[in-house]
Amino acid sequence: DFHAEVDLEATVADAKIAFTAGCEMDPEAMRVVSRGRILQDDATLEACGVDGSEALYIAQGRAQAPPVASGTAESREEPAAKADGGWHVAIRGPGGAEYTLRGLALDTPIAELQRKASAECGLGACHLIHRGRILREADTLGACGVSDGDLLRVA
Repeated sequence: DFHAEVDLEATVADAKIAFTAGCEMDPEAMRVVSRGRILQDDATLEACGVDGSEALYIAQGRAQAPPVASGTAESREEPAAKADGGWHVAIRGPGGAEYTLRGLALDTPIAELQRKASAECGLGACHLIHRGRILREADTLGACGVSDGDLLRVA
């Protein structure tokens, strides 16, 4: 059991990201259940009839395979510093706001990105999620398969 603060106007998909702070389950594999039915990712919690007084249940389903972009292997072999000042990634916070972090390289530590994302989103500690997988602090962008221009979610 864990407790998570989620706004009722948040989508179920955004709620799943928030729930990763309480469990180590891949949000792509999460199924959120309320009153015996699975909630759809694109609906808001409020539209699903959630009023905040009841418990939501998390069930594990299967994660969808991430799409494989053409040229991904080539992009991972790019030089760490490009002519325009390095890589950039988009960070989407819990409220849906997006921030761009620039000047990154293949060897940029995930821990450094977590600190920057926490500052941008006004959070304490956070997790970064890429293609439905929580990134480990000890890894680097390149080791996690993050490419220039990818979107990371904050949880």
